[in-house]
Amino acid sequence: MRNWYVITGGPSAGKTTLIEALEEKGFHVEHESARIVIDEGIAAGKTIEEIRKDEGRFQEIVYTHKREREKRLDPNKLIFFDRGMQDTYAYNTLCGAIITDDMMHEMDTAEYKKIFLLEPFEYEKDYARIETKEEQDRLFHLLEKAYERSNSAIEIIPTFPTKQERIEYFLNYLRDVEGISQP
Repeated sequence: MRNWYVITGGPSAGKTTLIEALEEKGFHVEHESARIVIDEGIAAGKTIEEIRKDEGRFQEIVYTHKREREKRLDPNKLIFFDRGMQDTYAYNTLCGAIITDDMMHEMDTAEYKKIFLLEPFEYEKDYARIETKEEQDRLFHLLEKAYERSNSAIEIIPTFPTKQERIEYFLNYLRDVEGISQP
């Protein structure tokens, strides 16, 4: 099994905050493919509306980015991902996009040591988010279903009053339960 962990959750769940905290501690992290695709589109002069005009096509591009990136990475290296392959199932289901046989195969064979599913914080809109509060809630359940169907080990990370408390809880969990300490 690959020595990879996934941090996932709906929009505004605090994934980026947690990934950045891990990165600051010296862990190898892989940032969210969707954000990378969006940021590249914006840098090329497109608006978020133009980038996500065809949501099915957008999700296909994100999926391809994730797949190609994972092929290049060392499976033995400890890596934390902001979203994994099975997120494709949740987002494609949400927008009604086709899930191809290739996508299903990639999702079915993508193995991670553990999935950390973050309960959502209060929804906050930003430049890249187009989902509604209702879609945020639905995505949490779709993500849980996506990782359950691939028999992934899932740990739900609860919401705390502050993001810092969640970060401390998560780092303690990594040390005490997973046996992972700061690099």
